[in-house]
Amino acid sequence: MRTRRALLAVAAAAAALAGTLTAAATGTGGGSVPAASSIVASRDVTVLRRAELERIGPRRAAAGAVASAKSAKLSYYTTVNFETVVPGGDELYEIRCPAKRQPLTGGVLSATPGLAISNSSRVSPDPDRPTLSGAWYEGVVNLTATTLQWKPSLVCVRS
Repeated sequence: MRTRRALLAVAAAAAALAGTLTAAATGTGGGSVPAASSIVASRDVTVLRRAELERIGPRRAAAGAVASAKSAKLSYYTTVNFETVVPGGDELYEIRCPAKRQPLTGGVLSATPGLAISNSSRVSPDPDRPTLSGAWYEGVVNLTATTLQWKPSLVCVRS
């Protein structure tokens, strides 16, 4: 019974976060989409540590969701500063949860269309970069002709 309640709480929090991460498009993508051959094939890896993350409360992260005592094990984070991706840029972010926490899910907060998620998982897509147990890997590609800003988001669970 406890496992079922815990799974329901995690599912509700993940669904609420997914609704929050769906940002409304507030502008155009800044021009035409570049040809696939113009997208940079090599990725820069940016590591975001705890000092670069801002903890946000579950009510702010999951509007309308009722936070219970059981969901207190979940922590919601976003970056303090906006990240920038150049036109045609392909970047990988390694976002690390604070100590004694494991990543549950990640996402992208961007109000401008044109930013595509190329990777969102607990496994490093780079064969030369080992997967860390407390990290989430978020890859993004800018499909527009202008520089885009966005904020990575992360949900961590106490381990």
